[in-house]
Amino acid sequence: MPLSCAQCEDDTQELYRRGLCERCYLAVRLRALLDDGTGTVREDLRAFVDGLVAMPDPISGQKWSTRPHVQRMLRTLATYPGPISHEVITELERSATGDPWRSCVTC
Repeated sequence: MPLSCAQCEDDTQELYRRGLCERCYLAVRLRALLDDGTGTVREDLRAFVDGLVAMPDPISGQKWSTRPHVQRMLRTLATYPGPISHEVITELERSATGDPWRSCVTC
């Protein structure tokens, strides 16, 4: 009997890390990076997280989220003092990393 993911209990995928499938591990990783200091992801970034977790290849999302400049941007967005908008992302952008986010952030 194959082992199932400790979070979603899917037994059709190989476990990736810490007893989780690739998709659940990405979700845990993103939630950690986007923790607003209260142990949760702020409301205006939840659609962004959901969109990344649902991507066809979660390994791509994991690789993207390990880049130092992406981690800095995510942590900054997590604790940004106002609402997140396209203008905020443009203001915070230090690289082309912000472009894929634009359609997800204001969903």
